[in-house]
Amino acid sequence: MKCHELEILISDYLDNVLPEETKEEFESHISECLSCKKELEETVVLLEKVSLLPVDVAPANDLWQNIESRINNKNENGHDDKIIPLKTNGTPVKVNHGKYQDRSSARNRYLKYGAITLIAAMLLIALLPSLLTEKNGVKMDIFKTSWPVINIKGVTTIGSKLLIGNDSLKIGDWLETKDSSQVKLDVPGLGTILVEPNSKVSIVRSDTGEYRIALDYGTINADITAKPRTFFVDTKSATAIDYGCAYTLTVDSNGDGILFVKEGMVALESNGRQSLVPAGRYCMSKIGIGPGTPYRKNTSDEFKKALMKYDFGNGGSESINTMLKYATKPDAVTLVNILPRVDEQLRHKVYARVYAFVPPPGNYRQDSVPYLDMEKLNKWIEKVQENINAEVEKNLKEMEKNLNENFNFQFEHGKDFKSEEFNEKLQENIEKHMEGLEKLQELYDIPMEQIEKEMEKMEKQMENFKFDYNYNFDNEKMQREMEKAQRKMEKSQRKLEEQMRKHEQDIEQEQRELELEQERRERELEQQQRELELEQERRERELEIHQREIERQLREQERQQELEERQREREQELEKQNKEREERLKERIERDNRDDIDDEN
Repeated sequence: MKCHELEILISDYLDNVLPEETKEEFESHISECLSCKKELEETVVLLEKVSLLPVDVAPANDLWQNIESRINNKNENGHDDKIIPLKTNGTPVKVNHGKYQDRSSARNRYLKYGAITLIAAMLLIALLPSLLTEKNGVKMDIFKTSWPVINIKGVTTIGSKLLIGNDSLKIGDWLETKDSSQVKLDVPGLGTILVEPNSKVSIVRSDTGEYRIALDYGTINADITAKPRTFFVDTKSATAIDYGCAYTLTVDSNGDGILFVKEGMVALESNGRQSLVPAGRYCMSKIGIGPGTPYRKNTSDEFKKALMKYDFGNGGSESINTMLKYATKPDAVTLVNILPRVDEQLRHKVYARVYAFVPPPGNYRQDSVPYLDMEKLNKWIEKVQENINAEVEKNLKEMEKNLNENFNFQFEHGKDFKSEEFNEKLQENIEKHMEGLEKLQELYDIPMEQIEKEMEKMEKQMENFKFDYNYNFDNEKMQREMEKAQRKMEKSQRKLEEQMRKHEQDIEQEQRELELEQERRERELEQQQRELELEQERRERELEIHQREIERQLREQERQQELEERQREREQELEKQNKEREERLKERIERDNRDDIDDEN
């Protein structure tokens, strides 16, 4: 696409009427061509300034003086704006100095478009007070509920409008990021939301008691400081309820999601299911089912597979028994979330397992578990987290203490000692320290930030050692050892990153397995449905045949009855005829007898 072609298409692009292929070429061109991007920005600024005019401007004699006084100032790019009269009707309209000269017919066309837009906007603004006044006389403030949006990189749209620089998102508008775009959304007084590429979000509600957005698809990173149950994120599979925290939430195109909590706690709710997800835990949600149960990244594969089967399959008691078998103390958070869901036969086993790890903070008897509300479960989970954090801190302090003691060799200050012996001990201590950190990270899911702090602390201790003992760390052998230690650290870092990738792959694999299982079940249901339909058809055919047979028998019976009736009628007729013959014969005999008697006389 060439520059002059793009200039002609600007108005169609802003009106969102371009074909998808042309729209992609347009966006690709402005991402590479600075002059065209500048042209688009200035056009958007012109239209945006109209929307910023207050509603109290009425179309009177000083209409254009008001417009000029409002918009004839420094624009967002720092240039002086200038009023240039148009030849079409003599009405002045604001343009950017040096940018809206008679360069092409397309440019003049857009100036006319801008002037018409200004006039239409001003007429609309004049009517707004009457349009936005309710029957009780109270004016509605449509500009009240909007959140600031900062475009960090790439192409982002709000509705059909291209986001240029800073803007605001209003209730009901959809913000959509493209492949390489990223924006920051400010939640008033609560924090920020980083909207990652290929995401779509909208504000659902915004007031002092509730701030709610909808995430249709994509990823957000929320960093919120607010009282519990103030900030909400709605997805198709669950609602994330903030308890003052930082978290990442990803939703795929189907509506299934996965949540990772960095700090604080988040509740996932849907379809009557609730899960409390503390820091360092993941939780999946599936459309039509709701949230699963939170779990940690480094939990065993056996535990994780059993949990997925229990949450989104028909795992039942088998899955629970597998989880109890492979559970460790950090998995107690998962078991606490499961407690209210399991049946009575398994509840005592789960309760006993969690109790052995971390007893409840109050008198939570086993028979009271089904009636525990979210607040009590939250306190129990917080106690589990505090217990685990205390153990981690204790282990780290012991490791630090051992490292310090091992560094403090009994050498007098400034006195030479064997560097080979020192190097061996130093290398041994570094390796032990790294192994300890790896074990702690694997067991308790310690964040990488904390691991890096421990590494920095170890480097600082080595610098202090260098100063205290005037030891030369720059000798060639020591340098090699330090490089070797550094490689070990990098190897450990790669190992942790590999574990993270493996974890993500496991999640994807589990998701695929769940989808395949779902497809298999759907096929089985379809097969059962087809079999039921065939059986129904067979029964209907049999019933129809039986019905026809009954009808045939009824017809046959009717015919037989008709024949019998005819037979009876014939018999009656014959009997009548016989009687008549007998009577005639009797009369004849009597007559003959009378005749004989007469003859004799």
